[in-house]
This record gives sequence, structure tokens and C-alpha cells, in this order.
Amino acid sequence: MLDPKFNDFIIRLSKDEHYSKCISFISESQRFGAFDQELVLRYFTFKNNRNKFKHDIADFLTEYMENISSEQLEFDYDDNEKNFKKVFEILSKTHGDRIFGRIGADNKIQSNFNIYHFESIKIGIQSIIKHIDQTDDEIIENLKNKILELKNDSTFKTETTGGGKNSPGPLTRRIDIAKQYFESVIK
Repeated sequence: MLDPKFNDFIIRLSKDEHYSKCISFISESQRFGAFDQELVLRYFTFKNNRNKFKHDIADFLTEYMENISSEQLEFDYDDNEKNFKKVFEILSKTHGDRIFGRIGADNKIQSNFNIYHFESIKIGIQSIIKHIDQTDDEIIENLKNKILELKNDSTFKTETTGGGKNSPGPLTRRIDIAKQYFESVIK
């Protein structure tokens, strides 16, 4: 029998105010289907186990959850929770509920939710998260500008538009582009 601790952890974090703000543009049907909780699972799965990703996201998520719940994989709950809360506090301060939206023709972030932006930004920022003080308004403003530049990057747009992007190659390319923008904030 699997320990429910990890599942309860995911459900609890799915209610975090900063996280909820960042994903507020998911649809009601997605919310009803617990997509908000799936996104928390995606967060930890890709943050902690991305090198094992092949193609099928559903199986990948299920396997990770089972491995954590059966303690086949180690999971530091305190450390991961602090990381999650810090990331989403920072992201909510930059572009709020539009953080995972695409850029429109008017060069503004749209009121939508793009899963590829979610994956790229939340993992891309990991490379600098320990260097960010979420109370430093100047850093937050620099991040806000870099995220806007990232969303306008033509290669990033190509890697986050259309189907067929659920494989390790496109995922790695999206994350690497995001990392470059984030890492330029602390240089």
C-alpha cells in the first residue's frame, strides 16, 4: 500500500496562494479534473527526475508519484516545499496570473495558460533560485523584464507553440532557453 503523505503534500501545495494566482487561467474543467494538483506533481517530477523523462507524461508522473509514495525515491518534503513556495512567490510578483501566458500581437502577455511556459519557466528558474531574494524589488523587476524577453524570443516561441513537444529534446531546449534568460539576471 502506498503512503498518502506525498499525495496530501501535493493537494496542500495546490492551494498555496502564490501558486494559485500563477495558474488562475487554467479552465474550470481542468480545475475540476484536478489539473492544479497535476501541475504540482509535474513541478516536482520535472524538477527532481527530469533526466528519466522519455515521452509519455502520464506514465512518467504516475511512476514518480508511486516511487515517492513507496519510498523507492528520496524526497525531502521541507526542502521541496520551501523551493516550491519561493519559486511561486517570485513568479507571482513578476507577472502574476499571466506568468504562464503567451505573448500576444500587442506584445503583452495574454490571459491564458501555456503548459510549455509553465514547464520552461518553473524549471529554468531553478538554476538561480538560491541566489534570489524574493523581497528585493530590483531583482524582481529584472526577472519580470527577462521573462518578457524570454516570451518574445523567437526560438522560445517556436519551442512552445504547436503540438509534438512532449519529448526530452524540445523540453530540454525550452528549459535551456529559459535558464539563459534567468542566469543573466544574476550576472
